[in-house]
Amino acid sequence: MRLIDFKTLAIDFNNEKQLCIQIKNYFRPVTLIQIENNKIFLVSNNKKIITLGNFLNTTKQLSANTRIYKKQPEVQELFGYRIVDNKLMFM
Repeated sequence: MRLIDFKTLAIDFNNEKQLCIQIKNYFRPVTLIQIENNKIFLVSNNKKIITLGNFLNTTKQLSANTRIYKKQPEVQELFGYRIVDNKLMFM
């Protein structure tokens, strides 16, 4: 998913929505955003949960064509999300 596509879809969402990524059959909170080689990597570990506002603030200087990936268990580009329990679940 390109950053511009996500930002366009999420423009009307509350910035307090938490971000999650699917790891195997479970959704885990995004707790780290890594930016490497014009790619955004979403990671889940034991840190503070990232909100939509945190994500938008962290990525505001990046190119609109920057792609979004998850790093766990392996690197995989993300192609969409759904909203469950008021959280953005990247898939």
